[in-house]
Amino acid sequence: MGKQHNIFYRLIVFIAYSNVFISICAASVVWYTHLVFKEELHAGILWITFGCTFVLYNTQQLFLSFLTVRKTSEYEKWLSKNALLLALMAAVAISEIYPLFTSTLRFLLTYAAAAAISLLYFLPFSNLRAIPFLKSFIIGIVWVFICVMAPIDTAKFDMQNTFFWTSQLLFITALCVLFNIRDMEHDHKAGTYTVPVLYGASMAKIFTVLLLSGYAVLSYLAIPRMEGLCVTLIVFLASCLFTWGSSSKKHSFYYLYGVDGLILLQSILGFVFLRS
Repeated sequence: MGKQHNIFYRLIVFIAYSNVFISICAASVVWYTHLVFKEELHAGILWITFGCTFVLYNTQQLFLSFLTVRKTSEYEKWLSKNALLLALMAAVAISEIYPLFTSTLRFLLTYAAAAAISLLYFLPFSNLRAIPFLKSFIIGIVWVFICVMAPIDTAKFDMQNTFFWTSQLLFITALCVLFNIRDMEHDHKAGTYTVPVLYGASMAKIFTVLLLSGYAVLSYLAIPRMEGLCVTLIVFLASCLFTWGSSSKKHSFYYLYGVDGLILLQSILGFVFLRS
């Protein structure tokens, strides 16, 4: 029984720390976007979104881990010992080549813009993540580019699209602020001026609720019917609960599975209420 428990724990650690789970969440946003706009969904787009998210997240984290001489956190120690992750990244990257080159030019340009912003986010010569307030917002922009704007071929700048894109930007940014609460001590030492570092965890939670309120209003304006209200209300309340419980002392799974899981919750609710 102990051995089975150990294998199960190592599996859930791998899924979280290797960014498999957050990549699934990213693909689910594409699914949710197609449900909202009643677009036909192709499996290739889901795989591209999963793969690109997986590669981008791990590239950043492996690079930052390489720059860290002393591996103090559980995640940093795990990352330094898992060469399998590098092989998995290479396999995923190779598998992305054909689907990407068969995509539309607009899709490729949107992805290229997202990739450029992602690299500028953490590379030392630019390090956009160190600019006050920008850390969470930049991640939100990249997610909207990859998961919302790129997959919809018929996307246009009408009011419904604008409301939906902005709602997802506020939603992802709000969740990122919760991760900033988790990383308060590390960000303070690194000189990264996030909202929690500058104003404390309590003010960061108020800021998060304001972002979530904006998400709720805009999400309902994008899906102005009872089904959309049900999705929005449940996600809003669940997100507020996780906001209230956030602290720098919480286990990493609270964020990697709980907070990130709110993204997946939105997509599952979208399937339940919006698929017809």
